Amino acid sequence: MIKKLHLKSLLLIAALLVGSSSAWAQTQVTIWSENFDDLDEGATPTAATNTDYSGVTYTCTNGAGTSSGETKVMNAKLAGGASAPELMVGKKGTGTGAAGGKFTAVIPLDNIEGTLTLTYYQNKQSLKVSSTTNGVSGGQTLKPSDAGQQTTTFTGITSSMTSITIVFEATTTNNVRLDDIVLKGYNAIPINSIAFSEPKTASVVVGGTVTLTPTVLPANHSEAVDWESDATGIATVSSTGVVTGVSAGTAHIKAKSHGNNTIYDVCTVTVTAPIAVTGVSLNESSLNMYMGDTETLVATIAPSNATNKAVTWASDKTSVATVSSDGVVTAVGVGTCKITVTTDDGSKTATCDVAVTPRPINLSAPIVISDWSDVSSSYYTSESYLNIEGYTFKVLQCCKQTYLQVKASAGVL
Repeated sequence: MIKKLHLKSLLLIAALLVGSSSAWAQTQVTIWSENFDDLDEGATPTAATNTDYSGVTYTCTNGAGTSSGETKVMNAKLAGGASAPELMVGKKGTGTGAAGGKFTAVIPLDNIEGTLTLTYYQNKQSLKVSSTTNGVSGGQTLKPSDAGQQTTTFTGITSSMTSITIVFEATTTNNVRLDDIVLKGYNAIPINSIAFSEPKTASVVVGGTVTLTPTVLPANHSEAVDWESDATGIATVSSTGVVTGVSAGTAHIKAKSHGNNTIYDVCTVTVTAPIAVTGVSLNESSLNMYMGDTETLVATIAPSNATNKAVTWASDKTSVATVSSDGVVTAVGVGTCKITVTTDDGSKTATCDVAVTPRPINLSAPIVISDWSDVSSSYYTSESYLNIEGYTFKVLQCCKQTYLQVKASAGVL
């Protein structure tokens, strides 16, 4: 049989090795060990036989169906040497409702994270090993050719998890024997200090959120930070430090080490009632624009200390003018349209009437008649179009002259 290791001894040795240095290292520890040695043949274990793992509980489920097997202790020589107690997982029966037996272990976790490694012996039969714990993946499915000592891993373990459930399940009409089960994992790198920045206060409106970010040392800690509010009717806090205002008042938010309740700090959060928006106005009530021009509208929220000043912009005719999310109006076509700003809080509105006309031709400069594609866009400063008796003209205004272009297919000017 495999020699047992005392969990507390391992933790003490790890602490002495690590000391008080800020460069903490993770330590592998034995989380669970079971060899069924202290059980009588025919027993169905309900808890760990090793007192070092007294928090571990078992459930033995018999196989179901015709000629199914029981899940119980038997004497055998699975791990070699003299005959000794082993656990037999009952075989799967046949017929309606047939199912394989199961051995389920619930193992407490205390500040463990990362990957767990499970080793065990089994006889030459089919077996499925899995975990039913949320967020945990891993395990294995063995074939009859897989005998002897086996190793599998479970990932997704975080230091905030309090237990893991592992299931050994017979998958065929043959009993499966188990022995010398050992589960190992790593202690999370512990936290040695938590501190909020002075003055250790924050504010939030009812229905709003604020994220608290204390300084946690060492920087490479992997131990979880636990959060709690002393007045959840005023403010709640998530597992990541996001505080939500519930009602007006004051709440004390505590951030503490998951593994050591004496390491913590507190932030005082004041929750206030939101100040509603009563109106919105624009810096312009109307705009006269040439095609291609841009203008910026500025929305002013009343009162100036309103809680939610977010607004939405819209144009009722985007073929004439468009408006961006920050109020920039762009003239794109001849005509009129209305730009509307709407407050998120209260749906208050203000409008601006926009009129777009073609850009005038600068007749003081020479006019050059050219083909549609003769002038590079990098040489002109503005562009507009004219429709005269069925002809489409492109007017390009340059620094010294005006190009009047017409499509070749349009005929003679």
